[in-house]
Amino acid sequence: MSHEHLTIEEREVIAKMIFAGYNNTEIAKQLNRSPSTIGRELKRNQDSRKKYSASKADRKSKRRRKEGKLPWRLGYGPLKEFVIDKLKEKWSPEQLAGQLPILFPANRKMRISIESIYAWIRGNKSVGGPMYKHLRQAGKKRRKRYGTGESRGQIANRKLLQQRPASANNRTRFGHWESDTVEGKKGTGYLVASYLPDKKSETLNSETVRAFSTIPSELVRTLTTDNGKEFAGHESLEKSLQCSIYFADPHSPWQRGQNENTNGLLRQYWSSPKGATSAN
Repeated sequence: MSHEHLTIEEREVIAKMIFAGYNNTEIAKQLNRSPSTIGRELKRNQDSRKKYSASKADRKSKRRRKEGKLPWRLGYGPLKEFVIDKLKEKWSPEQLAGQLPILFPANRKMRISIESIYAWIRGNKSVGGPMYKHLRQAGKKRRKRYGTGESRGQIANRKLLQQRPASANNRTRFGHWESDTVEGKKGTGYLVASYLPDKKSETLNSETVRAFSTIPSELVRTLTTDNGKEFAGHESLEKSLQCSIYFADPHSPWQRGQNENTNGLLRQYWSSPKGATSAN
C-alpha cells in the first residue's frame, strides 16, 4: 500500500464515497490505502460539522505541510515570533536557545533546543522558506580539495596542537588563547583586536604584543594559531609574550572553534568587506 500523501484526486474519491455511504475500509480498498490513512484524513480535514470537502482538505493538508516540520515548541506563537525576529537580526540558534531562559525566566513555554531550531530552519527551507538565509554560514560553500598538500609553505619550529597542555584543551584554566587573522576585500581594513596595515610577521608580532599589554602575564599561558605565514615569527612572539604558541593542523578550523566563531561574529557586526588584516 502507498505511504505517500493523498492526492486531490484521491480526496475527490473519498468525498464521493463518503457521500454515497461507504465506510473507511471500503474507501481504503478502493484507493489501495490502509483504513487508518482514511481515518486520519477524515479526522484531520473534516470541518466542525463533520463534513468533508476534497478541495478544502487538500488546502489544509498543504498548509500544514508548509508550516509543518515545526518543532512542537514553535507552535507557541510568542516563541515562534521571537525566534523568527532574532534570526532576522542574525542571532545564531545557539544564542537564541541560550538567551531564552535569561530573557524569560518565568515562562517555561519560551524554551527551545538548538537542534529544534535547526530542524525547523531545514523544514522551512525544504518548502521554499527563506529562514536559512539568516544563518551566518548560509551562503558559505565548502572548498573542494584536490590534494592534501600544504600550499603556503611550512613555518619553522612549530609546536603542534597535540603538544598543548590538557588545561588548554578542556578549558579548566584561564590563560589559553587562540589567534588568527581575518581578511576582507582588497582595499579596506580588518578588525579583530588590533589593526594590521599588512600581513608581515613583524607587524603581527608588534600589534599582538600591544593587544596583550593590558592582560596580566599569568593569564597569557598559550596561544593557538592557524598556519598563516604571518605567524612565521612565532618564536620571537613567544619570548615577548612569555607564553607557548601552538599550531593547529592545516585545514582544521574546528581545532580553533572559539576563534572561528568569533571571526564569524566580527564579520557579522563589523562587516568590513575583504582587505587588510588584524590580530585576534
